[in-house]
Amino acid sequence: MQLPEENKIIIFVGFLYLDKGADLLITAWKRIRAEQNNNVSIVLIGSTNTTYFQTHTNLFDKLLKEIEEFRMGNEIIFIEKTLEIEKYYQASDIFILPSRREGLPNALLEAMSSGLACIATRLTGITDYVIEDNKDGLLFEKNNMEELAAKLKKLLNNEKFINELGHNAREKIKKEFSIEKIAGEYLHLYKCLDNDKGCP
Repeated sequence: MQLPEENKIIIFVGFLYLDKGADLLITAWKRIRAEQNNNVSIVLIGSTNTTYFQTHTNLFDKLLKEIEEFRMGNEIIFIEKTLEIEKYYQASDIFILPSRREGLPNALLEAMSSGLACIATRLTGITDYVIEDNKDGLLFEKNNMEELAAKLKKLLNNEKFINELGHNAREKIKKEFSIEKIAGEYLHLYKCLDNDKGCP
C-alpha cells in the first residue's frame, strides 16, 4: 500500500491483541490530534482476522467504532499483513510500542535499526534494557495514555528531536544488537554449557 508521502507516519506493528496496546495508541492520538498542524497517518500493521487466536474481536470492533465516532477514518490505516515490513519502516517517522507485556520485542529492534524515533512502554528489564529514555527513544509508564500522548505530541512538534532519536537508535542497535555481537554471545554461552566447570 502506498502511504501518503506528505504526512508524518506513525507505525504500530503487532496483532490487535489487548496486550499489544493498540487501543492506547488510538486513544492517545484522539487526545492530541486537534492540536497538530501537520498531517499525520497512523499505520497499524497486524492481523485483524478475528479467527486468529491472539486477536480480540471486541477490541477490533471497539477501535473501529472509536475511529468512526471521532471521524479518524482518513488518519488510521489498517494493514492485515505484509512480507515487506522493512518498506513500511523506511517510509515511517515514528514507531510506537504501547504493549502491556512483551518478551524482547523484535519489532522495536527492527524499528530502531531502521532509524525510527521510538516510543515504548517502560517494561522493566525489557524495553528499558533496549532504550535509554530521551537518548535513543522515549519510554512511558504502562497503561499511561496521557504520558504516551504527551511524548507523541513532543515528537510530532520537534523534527530535530525525531531525527536525533532515530540516529541514536540505529547506532544503539549497530553497537549492542548486531548479528556479530549476538552470535558471539550465543557461541560463548554454548561453550559454557559444554564446559563442566561453567564459564570463568
